[in-house]
Amino acid sequence: MNTLKRTESCLFACVFGVFSLLTITCLGWSQTLYEPKAEQASYSLGFSSSVNAFPTNETINTIQTRLGNAITFSYSGYSEIADGWGGISSGGHVSNKTAISGLLSLSVTFKNDSGQLSVSYGWLDSSSNAVVYYDGGTINSSSPSCDFGSNSPSYFKISASSQTDIETMTINYSCSASSNPWQTSLNALTISGIFVNDCETSAVSVVVPCEYKDTSITILSASAFKDCGLLTSISLPSTITDIRNLAFSGCTQLASMEIPSSVTSIGECAFVNCSSLNTIVIPSSVTQLGEEVFWNCTSLVSVVLPDSMTAIPYGLFIGCSSLASISIPSSVTSIDDWAFGDCSSLASVIIPSSVTSIDESAFRRCTSLKTIVIPSSVTQVKFYSFGGCSSLSIYCEAVSTPSGWDSSWNPDSRPTYYYSSTESAGYWRYVAGVPTLW
Repeated sequence: MNTLKRTESCLFACVFGVFSLLTITCLGWSQTLYEPKAEQASYSLGFSSSVNAFPTNETINTIQTRLGNAITFSYSGYSEIADGWGGISSGGHVSNKTAISGLLSLSVTFKNDSGQLSVSYGWLDSSSNAVVYYDGGTINSSSPSCDFGSNSPSYFKISASSQTDIETMTINYSCSASSNPWQTSLNALTISGIFVNDCETSAVSVVVPCEYKDTSITILSASAFKDCGLLTSISLPSTITDIRNLAFSGCTQLASMEIPSSVTSIGECAFVNCSSLNTIVIPSSVTQLGEEVFWNCTSLVSVVLPDSMTAIPYGLFIGCSSLASISIPSSVTSIDDWAFGDCSSLASVIIPSSVTSIDESAFRRCTSLKTIVIPSSVTQVKFYSFGGCSSLSIYCEAVSTPSGWDSSWNPDSRPTYYYSSTESAGYWRYVAGVPTLW
């Protein structure tokens, strides 16, 4: 039989079975609890139009279970709806203030099969007497349940980003309380308001909470994880919008990470010297990408760039000596200075027709680059753009060197060919999409 934890926050243990009566005093009032004599796999608490509706003119509601136990819920943006439990408006939420031990899952029936809710779950941090919430993802009509797995949290929160009407809601739990499995990584972090400011350099695996002390965590501060040389795993919540300068600089053991689609900005040198980083996807939500973000990421072999990019920033991949190929999005109009400098393994790159300028040393010392096509849209190629590309043959869609190209754009006089649609010696054309000399 599981032993029920009881804390000053009145840890809730609602069960159905054979019981013995006991009385405890909690927060200055007496309440009756019934301890189970026989185990049961799980228990449930339901919400519908006729069961456990919330008063619309309040923000806190206490539900008395059939056993006489009280669970207090906090909520905002709640409203009554016809033939359903209730609606939650944009920015509204529902959460439990009284701990429910061993949360297993939460499921929702959405009115008219539409709507979406963000789910988070957590535990009480005894050092600050605040609930720490972690990202549980989203639920909607096609995926209406959130499984909390073996974590057995004691608190949940559902939040709406737009009006969402709920017919029914069911909470399943086991009465088996557990402590926060990520408490060690939480203690390694320094959190202030919306910021993660610092992390202990000895941290190996970190899960960043989505909410702490009733504040959503949205920003990784400059140098937040700088020189965490033992860090191999990090999980970021979907509340993060801003990864600032040098945030992961010098995390030499970090091989991969998932950037959530909530992120809109990644600062300068955010991953500089992450020498084990081998793959990363930058989501389309990112509209600001700083300079030298991946400088000297010597193991980086795979990068997905977002269609939201309009420029490849200065030194974005400088020194990424393992990067063999990359797809430049068709939204990009400029390739800035040293963008691919010293990418010594880069053998394949396609410049889209949206690009109009290639800046100084953009592909300098890309010694494995054998062919490149410069589209006719490119009106500027600057000083040493292809300097040190010792294996390169260049195919220009222009019929001759445009006037805006610097006289030293190809300082090593690598073979350069111009386009002609009719047969002409020394010129080229496309054959089945492949540049081919006449």
